[in-house]
Amino acid sequence: MNSSTVVNSSETEFDQNLNALRNISFFSELGLQPLKALAYLCKRIRYRPDDYIFTQGDLDTQAYCLLSGAARVIRDEDERQVVLRVLETGAFIGALSLVAQTKRLFSLQAVEPTLCLVLPQKHFLNLVSKSPDLSANFFKALYRSLYRWEEELLSRTNRQDLQQAKDFLGVTLL
Repeated sequence: MNSSTVVNSSETEFDQNLNALRNISFFSELGLQPLKALAYLCKRIRYRPDDYIFTQGDLDTQAYCLLSGAARVIRDEDERQVVLRVLETGAFIGALSLVAQTKRLFSLQAVEPTLCLVLPQKHFLNLVSKSPDLSANFFKALYRSLYRWEEELLSRTNRQDLQQAKDFLGVTLL
C-alpha cells in the first residue's frame, strides 16, 4: 500500500486529493497548477462492501482512484461472474475513460468499505482544452502505461499463447 494514498485526517480534503493525484503515474509529471485544478474537480464517493462502483456495460465517463479499501474486477461471462483480480488502495482505474466514451468491459465491486476519488471525463476534457501541457503529459503517461502493460504481457505469455493471440497483440503499434 502506498502510504501517501492513505487518507490522513489532519490534511484538508483538497490536499488529500492533490497528494493522491501526484501518486498517479498519469498525472505525476504535471505542474502544480493543473494538479490543483484536477484536485478541485474531483469528487469523493464512499462504497460499502458489495456495492458496485461501476457495472459492465455502463457508459465509461469517469476515472477512479482507490483512496482506501479494495475492489474486485469482475467480468460477466455466460451468466456467471468471473473475478479477475482485486485492486488495492492506490489503484487508478479508467484513464482511457477520460478521453473516450466507451462502455465498461468489467464491473468493479467494493470488497470492504472503499473510498474513491472520482474524476469525471467532462471536467478533465474541459481542463485539457485549456492546458496543452496537461494534454501532452497525460498522453505520454498513457502511452508509457500501455507500453509497460504490453511488455509485461509478452514476458509472461508462452509462445503458443502468443501465436493464438497474435491478432490482439501490438497495441503499442497503434
